[in-house]
Amino acid sequence: MIQWTAFLKKEWIEFTRSKRVWIVLAVCIFFGIMNPAIAKLTPWMLEYFSDSFSEMGIVAGQVQIDALTSWAQFDKNYSLLLILILLLLSNLLTEEYQKGTLIPIITRGMSRWKVLTVKSAMAAAVWTAGYWLCVLITYGYNEYFWGSQTADHLFLYCGCLYLAGLWMTIALISASAYFSSSTGVILCSILEFALSYCIGMTDAAGRYVPTHLLNASLLLSGNAEISDYAASALVTGIIAAVHLALAVFIFQRKNLC
Repeated sequence: MIQWTAFLKKEWIEFTRSKRVWIVLAVCIFFGIMNPAIAKLTPWMLEYFSDSFSEMGIVAGQVQIDALTSWAQFDKNYSLLLILILLLLSNLLTEEYQKGTLIPIITRGMSRWKVLTVKSAMAAAVWTAGYWLCVLITYGYNEYFWGSQTADHLFLYCGCLYLAGLWMTIALISASAYFSSSTGVILCSILEFALSYCIGMTDAAGRYVPTHLLNASLLLSGNAEISDYAASALVTGIIAAVHLALAVFIFQRKNLC
């Protein structure tokens, strides 16, 4: 446990020195502010461009802006936020391969499973801190602009998106146990997401795949029940655990030279 904690501390120091943690926080703060800002500015933008719309034969009516509009914007920006964070984390382990810094650590008695679990814990912590920071900022501005106009099942909705992002984060780090390049890691993660998305389009298995959690916005409008996402959340947790176990097994036998 002492080794694990020491290596985690080393990872945190390197993460802060490389400025990646500050980039992640800056991106999350930006998106957190942008979600309610776009919602608040929507009526003004429609009025500003109303003449251009009229020339094209488009009539812009009155638009009702509330907290749901801001959370809908959050839902639209979520994918871009997740992609940016995953790109920043994609070389968390492959960078060690290229620099050859893992070999001295392992030859001094550091277990490989500790290395992989520390990397996974660091990636999960970054995603957790960044995502919930974005959620809190959006929620704070929504409360300031629209007060008591809250959405249904808001915490559960945010939890579904968080779990989907955590699944992709674990999948990304686990892929680093198989591939030695960031390109291979990213392509493997994209393939898993695409596979889940394609399976999710079927009626038989659509409610069980991790990507089903991305449709949790229906909770906000009351068009879905909590039970609709319980099976998907359970399967997502199982897949993430299997990812870690399989990655540790592969990493124990990986040639780091």
